[in-house]
Amino acid sequence: MATIEEALAELHGDHEIFRPLLEPEAIIRRICRVAETRATQKGREPWSVISDITGHGSGISNAIYQIYQPES
Repeated sequence: MATIEEALAELHGDHEIFRPLLEPEAIIRRICRVAETRATQKGREPWSVISDITGHGSGISNAIYQIYQPES
């Protein structure tokens, strides 16, 4: 598994622009934004989309969404 620094070394461009995009919390927040959009489109709850992604049940998937959900 590569570190963020190793991954950045492979990218062309300003590493300081890319660094925030590779942070785990930023990635999870983006996943939650997409989950919210997809859930709305399909008439589902956001945690159910997160469950599809992570393979976890409703409890852990809802906890992930509650912690990292998009700010209103």
